[in-house]
Amino acid sequence: MDEHGIQAEVLVLDGTVSKTAMRSNPGLMLLEQGVIKGKWSFRDYPDASVIRK
Repeated sequence: MDEHGIQAEVLVLDGTVSKTAMRSNPGLMLLEQGVIKGKWSFRDYPDASVIRK
């Protein structure tokens, strides 16, 4: 994620859970204290400024 200027913790989920939550592989999910704040497929990752908000 360095090429996008994002510092993030990377987590690995069970396949069924990630398929249900993301509906795309690979995907990016923004979580804040267990609440999903955003989801993006690999085709439409947001700018770092969107994630920092």
